[in-house]
Amino acid sequence: MKKPLILGFCLLLLLTGCSEVTKSRNTSTDMTEITEEAKPIENNEVTSPEPVSEANNKEFAAEDSLGKDLVYENIDDQLPSNQEEMSLEDIIIKMKGIFPIKDSYDDVTTQENNPEVGVSSYNVNYFETATGDSAWFQSDIYGNLMGFGTYSQEDYSQNIEINFSLSEGEEKVRDLLGKLYGEIGQEFIILNNSRNNSIEQPTYFFNAYRTFNGIPLADDFLTIELNKKNGKINSVYIQTTTNYNFADTSYFEDSEKVVTKEEALQAFWEINSLYKGLLKLENNYYGRSNQPIEYIPIYSFLDEQIPINAKTLKGVFSYPRIETYDAFATEEAAKGEGLSEFEQEQIDKVNEQNSAKDAEAKARKLFGLEDYRLVSSNLSNFMGMKDYYVWNLNFVNNDKYVFVSFLASDLSLLNYNGPYSYGSSSPSEENTKAYIEKANKILKEIGGQNLDGYTLTERSKNYQSGPIHNLEYVRKYDDLHIYTERVIISIKKENNELASYNKNWIAEENINVPDFILSKEESFDKLLENYTFDLVYKRTNGGQKPVVLVYKLENLSLESKSYIVDARNGQIIDSVGQAINPVGNIDYEDIDQAKNPEIIEFLKNNGIGYYNENLNPTEGVTQISLFRLLASSILYGRGVNASEDEIYQALESYNILDGQGREPEKIITQRDYARYISRYLGYQEFASLNSIYKDRFDDISSGDSDYGYLVLAKEKGLIESSSENLLEPEKVIDRENALYYYYNLKLNN
Repeated sequence: MKKPLILGFCLLLLLTGCSEVTKSRNTSTDMTEITEEAKPIENNEVTSPEPVSEANNKEFAAEDSLGKDLVYENIDDQLPSNQEEMSLEDIIIKMKGIFPIKDSYDDVTTQENNPEVGVSSYNVNYFETATGDSAWFQSDIYGNLMGFGTYSQEDYSQNIEINFSLSEGEEKVRDLLGKLYGEIGQEFIILNNSRNNSIEQPTYFFNAYRTFNGIPLADDFLTIELNKKNGKINSVYIQTTTNYNFADTSYFEDSEKVVTKEEALQAFWEINSLYKGLLKLENNYYGRSNQPIEYIPIYSFLDEQIPINAKTLKGVFSYPRIETYDAFATEEAAKGEGLSEFEQEQIDKVNEQNSAKDAEAKARKLFGLEDYRLVSSNLSNFMGMKDYYVWNLNFVNNDKYVFVSFLASDLSLLNYNGPYSYGSSSPSEENTKAYIEKANKILKEIGGQNLDGYTLTERSKNYQSGPIHNLEYVRKYDDLHIYTERVIISIKKENNELASYNKNWIAEENINVPDFILSKEESFDKLLENYTFDLVYKRTNGGQKPVVLVYKLENLSLESKSYIVDARNGQIIDSVGQAINPVGNIDYEDIDQAKNPEIIEFLKNNGIGYYNENLNPTEGVTQISLFRLLASSILYGRGVNASEDEIYQALESYNILDGQGREPEKIITQRDYARYISRYLGYQEFASLNSIYKDRFDDISSGDSDYGYLVLAKEKGLIESSSENLLEPEKVIDRENALYYYYNLKLNN
């Protein structure tokens, strides 16, 4: 029973412990300013401005990339905190006042983390021997919560109880935000994470986005999991680009003297060029591995969008480091009941160990490390053995690295790894140009590629922290960019040598280029239809107020942002060609016409229903609409976004059509539904045996080939009729009944 907690805790430690590698490889941060002033437009409508000339596009070929200006400003990993450090004892008391941490947990372990990059923190891990229940939290040294989770077998039992509605769950989330952030917690935007919510899950998921002056900082948010049975907070995940003290807004820029949305849109259009390109589709799904490669015509940015500073109209080229582990922050401690005897026992054991300073002093004395600096120290259980602790110390002197570990009780030596090259992490502007030159040479001479056939992304020529510089090339085919075909080259900054070369595709010499129905300008309009172009806050490193206002494309309800437009139909798609629906919502204007509005509302709250449509409760349901509902569980929330072909393919394994052709617009009757649902549930073998069912209905006999299907569906409560003596096989199933039947299917079977 301890496994879920241990796995989660190990993942947390892995993520927090790998910050240096992550930073050096692909999450470095910088900001580049465009020196040309943007030209404002005069109209007041927010539509796509006139297209700029090809000369103003930011594309640059590999051969032409060396002469580009390299203006950058490094962003620190976290903004400094003005708080005072808290003791581990006070932090435990504080967290117990906020989260369901029971005194009955009888196995408590702690860990202290002191990384070179990022904030120092504590981990506290709980386990209850009698029940197998567990919990954990991580806090920084200022008492700001960085992560929380709890596990109980009872909470995740198959018998799902729903004692809290979605609106009541939102109140619980708002209450948690108040405990964490005080009055500022009331300003968060809370969204029902409907694509993760399901009536088959025991928990609700909510996203809570941080705001200031009513404007969101979209990159700082919480994902909160709440138990439907008892309203307990099961877990909280936080992503931040600032620090864990979300109650502190002192580093936010004010909203005075911002430019108009129209001016910003013109600047955005000039800096963010949509590239005409192709998206290669994978061909190994649903047994299609022998099919020819398919390409979709698209328009997209080669990199992520470049926001526009709302006061200067400059492009903000920033790649903020996103913390990948759970995180929390708060200004004031909640009141707790004190430490349990097991927590106090753990605190006493930790206090009995030698300190980090003692361990550091002995390491320096033993190995002559006077010229080395200590970059991290970590106190944790030794090999998982109860009551045994170890200090792990990492030292650096220029490019020399030393690792030492001691048993914390008596500082006896456990491990020593001598110095090795650590590598440079602070390249100059000239070095950045040298990396591009080196990578171009590697691409040509080692990779055997023609430089004219590639475009180097804007990301590649901007400053990147860490010991490796990554360069990314996008393949060109005539006047197109093939979005999914890229070469990534990593250069060691220490000696300008090749670290890695990645090209995971085989070039097609002759591509069947599909038709482009939409123009670049029309595709940009499609982005504006699906995303809001408006003010948001964004982390930079500029001046005393490093969180600045920018204009950008944003949609808070869309977790995975995608700016790829299918040039055939204007649909927003993801990187594997699947349609997404950034503004997809279930929002019926005619729900008052339903016979069972509370059930329709319940399903809506759990992401089940007709997206971007009215309910139209009395209209007959079509085959594709019904199948989309049935596939919502199979496709794990993608039913709303899946294509028609994907829906039918997902249901093929259930033999739901039994060899009959697809009829997406067919209006479904009870006869059809009984046949489909029996196959969906695996009842076909029994349902097809008509002879085992008695003739007891007035409108159909056992001689009908669908008699067994209808009887079984009636007995299982999956269809209804106006009388006990009727099955009404030709009765049309309307759109409300389809939802009602789905409700019965999921809750009663």
